[in-house]
Amino acid sequence: MSFNDFVTCPLNKSHRLLRGRLDTHLVRCCRALDTQQKKKIVICPFNETHSVSAAKLLDHIKNKCTSNVSNFVNDMKELEEPKPSLKGVDNVPPKTAECEDDWDLEPDVGTYKPLHNCDDKLVVRSMKGQSRAVRQDFIYNERCRFAELKDK
Repeated sequence: MSFNDFVTCPLNKSHRLLRGRLDTHLVRCCRALDTQQKKKIVICPFNETHSVSAAKLLDHIKNKCTSNVSNFVNDMKELEEPKPSLKGVDNVPPKTAECEDDWDLEPDVGTYKPLHNCDDKLVVRSMKGQSRAVRQDFIYNERCRFAELKDK
């Protein structure tokens, strides 16, 4: 740790802390301020670690805030400039993939019903979420179903 790793809190000049802890500190320090001090301080829209007085915000954005303002301005310029296009490419229609299958002509298929599908097979089924009497009736019916299927 060197002296350059430490920064001064913009809300309270007596607070000195590591640069990496500034974000966390600002949240806690801002909570500790009274309402009068909170009204005077505004957070920079480009960098949350920049806290300045409301009167100096425009000056800060124009002159001092170099963190993301230049990137923001460059991004806006790129959006405004039209992108160059290749000659003749705009006139070519897009290629479509040819497919022999026509899904609209296929016959309708009924929905899958697992209980009806399992009625004629030796599949162990269970019932959950019912009362004890209903479960016991289900188990009895399942034993009868298994006996009939084994006799076939």
